[in-house]
Amino acid sequence: MPVFIGALRERVTLQAAQNTPDGGGGQRRAWTAVATVWAAVTSLGSRQALEQGHAGTFQAYRMTLRARPGLAPGMRVLWRGIALRVTALPLTAS
Repeated sequence: MPVFIGALRERVTLQAAQNTPDGGGGQRRAWTAVATVWAAVTSLGSRQALEQGHAGTFQAYRMTLRARPGLAPGMRVLWRGIALRVTALPLTAS
């Protein structure tokens, strides 16, 4: 299903993880902004689940944006002050 450019109404920032020295011989993860782009954001609902030993409610979203190189699972998206984990990148035929 084609997405028209007028449907991309939300500003999101794509971020990639970088390991940086912590000064004590180790490393820590820091998030670096890769790009700020327009996207369409749709809620897919919420679910209750056990993740990393903690029960919680998790919200899932589908974000549609223009294809760009370098986008991969493991990155995160900042949207309206919320950090969202990229878990999948479905490919669609154009």
